[in-house]
This record gives sequence, C-alpha cells and structure tokens, in this order.
Amino acid sequence: MVYKTKLIFKTIAKKWTFEEVNELVRLHRQKLPYKEIAQKLGRSVSSCQTEMHNIRCGIVDEWRENNTIMALRKKIWEYETEIRDLKEQKKYNTKEEIKEYQEAIKKILALIEKAGGVV
Repeated sequence: MVYKTKLIFKTIAKKWTFEEVNELVRLHRQKLPYKEIAQKLGRSVSSCQTEMHNIRCGIVDEWRENNTIMALRKKIWEYETEIRDLKEQKKYNTKEEIKEYQEAIKKILALIEKAGGVV
C-alpha cells in the first residue's frame, strides 16, 4: 500500500523591527533596487516591497503603530493638545501637569532623534 502525504510548508513571517524599517526606508531613498535592499536586510524581495507599500499607504499593525516615529509624533500632538487645554482651564494644579507633558514630549523627541527620524 502506498500512502500519499501532502507536505505543507508554512513560513513564519518575521516581524519588522523599528531599526529594519528605518534601514529599509533609508536604502529605498538611496534608490537601491529591492534585490540589493533584500540582501542587506536578510529579507525576501517581496517582503521588502510589501513593507514599503505598507509604509507608503500608512498601513501599520498594532505592534508597529506603538513603535513608529509616526506614532511618536501623534503622541506629541496629543500631549500638545492636552497642554493647550490645561492652559485654557487656568487651574492652579495645571502647571505641574503641563510640566509633566512637556517632559514627556522631550523624551519622545529624543527617541525620534535617536532612531534617525527627522524632528
């Protein structure tokens, strides 16, 4: 009796790290072909193309949304809005809250700069 078995190969998608995404964008801006980019990053050509497409279209998954420069800039905008609202309220305890938000913004700006993003 001969048994037929079906081999199923599943590839497990490796998540893109913050550093890899920044490197992908940097290499793409240098107009390198995807084949070279893929070799340098240790990824497939289609993976690099898909990730660049997602970046251009603003498609980000929940994990990446919390780790991208865009998300950090969004957080700064939220903090600046909070500061504006607190200043309008003119309450006594708002100075401390404003200072906390300003410190948080400084930390975020430092993270963006460290990641090589334009502030």
